[in-house]
Amino acid sequence: MLRLMIAEDEALERKALKFLVEKFYKDEINIISEAFNGIDAVEKAIKHKPDIILMDISMPIMDGLKAASLIRKQLVNTEFIILTAYSYFEYAKEAIKLGMNDYLLKPVSDEEFCNSINKLLKKIYKRREEVNRFLELKKQQLELVPLLEKEIIIKTIYGVELPYKEYLDYLKMLKINSKYFTCLIFKGNKTKDFNGKIEATIKNKLKFKISHVISYIYLNEIVFILFDDKLMTKTNDDELSSLLVEIENSIRDAFNIDVCVGVSRVFDSTSKLHLAYNEAKQSSSRNGDRNEEIHLYSYEKEQIIFKKIANEDLDGALNVFEEIFNSIINNSESFDVGVIKKKLKEFLLVLNRNIVCFWGDDFRIFKMSEVEEYIGSTNNLMEISSYIKDLIKEIITNISENKKDRGVIIAEEVKAYINDNYMRNISLDEVADHIKLSSYYLCKIFKKVEKINFKDYLIKIRMEEAKKMLRQGDKSIKEIAFEVGYTDPNYFSRAFKKYVGKSATEYSKL
Repeated sequence: MLRLMIAEDEALERKALKFLVEKFYKDEINIISEAFNGIDAVEKAIKHKPDIILMDISMPIMDGLKAASLIRKQLVNTEFIILTAYSYFEYAKEAIKLGMNDYLLKPVSDEEFCNSINKLLKKIYKRREEVNRFLELKKQQLELVPLLEKEIIIKTIYGVELPYKEYLDYLKMLKINSKYFTCLIFKGNKTKDFNGKIEATIKNKLKFKISHVISYIYLNEIVFILFDDKLMTKTNDDELSSLLVEIENSIRDAFNIDVCVGVSRVFDSTSKLHLAYNEAKQSSSRNGDRNEEIHLYSYEKEQIIFKKIANEDLDGALNVFEEIFNSIINNSESFDVGVIKKKLKEFLLVLNRNIVCFWGDDFRIFKMSEVEEYIGSTNNLMEISSYIKDLIKEIITNISENKKDRGVIIAEEVKAYINDNYMRNISLDEVADHIKLSSYYLCKIFKKVEKINFKDYLIKIRMEEAKKMLRQGDKSIKEIAFEVGYTDPNYFSRAFKKYVGKSATEYSKL
């Protein structure tokens, strides 16, 4: 309820005003205080912070205009209705100049009183709605930031090039205005080495030197993309190098883990994001010799074989695996079978996680415990090679056989989630997280099955529900807007007219 204070020195007038408020606005307005003079009004207003003050001009000790002026300096959102007799009409005009909302001539009629109060209520509710909308947007923005960062970095890792306009939209939403970027990777020995606390620690330290930093934990890496136009200067390059050494040492001391750091060159084009990631990846591997993290084959091969599998290219995938297998053997010192087996297990771990990250848990074809058990049971490398080739065949077969049915299942899950949550401000990323798929894959498969994209389907559901409510005729357009997920009734009205071809008001009269 709104809070109202009456500042009036005459008891009968206070009683009359109180009667009017309780008669017409008992469910909307609560009278929190009454003041008898100007000083009393100032003190009680500052103490109780009313939304509305009914202020008489002619009061003892301090007149109403002076009191209102002092209160307004402390309570900028408090609204005033000035009460005056005819003999004080010039004062009333002065009150309006001072920003008071309205004035009423005593004695006040019911109609005049209600008209004045209604104008204030409309103004206050509108302001509150704008504040709530602003806070909601800020909340959404805060929730959206990690999802946007994840989306950019996941696409960077998988080599999915962002369309330039989409890339600019992402940067705008993240408030990034720098042209140049570099990729930075902190690599641990184990997948569980990193957590959000370590990520935040590194990110905060980087922000002392870098304008904008985005990040995401992926397997045993924390991937950062640093945006700053100063990256092109030699001075900044030296400062960044010193900072990375400092961060590496502090992470080791604070969290008792060894990390390797890799940095790419500086780029200025979205088409170079994947290249930057690969450079940082290879750099982190070269810097990891002290931890025996020697990368025995090109990291790019991991991405190539994943793409071959995703495209159901069996021959291509098997050929790339042969290259990886031969590279591991040829680069292994003294033909160490133990090292070779370790690298093959690491390769399968990465492949398995890539598949699960992209398609979801249902595509987890093999258990790493079973893989480790088999590879550990034999030193025959050709048998291990054949075993891995069979796994690759099984993965592609599973993708081929289940893609159509799985697409339908995924689409149904998406529709069910939308139907249950359309009244909230849901997003593609939220649904993707719920179903445990990448938003890129989810968007692609949903459109393929339903012949409509996610956003348009969500609008369709909201509008069809709105049409039902309008036909029932028991709710206002504003109420309907909120119930179908729109915080701004005006935006809802525009969206409804665009979808239906008629305004909500016109449709309700059909």
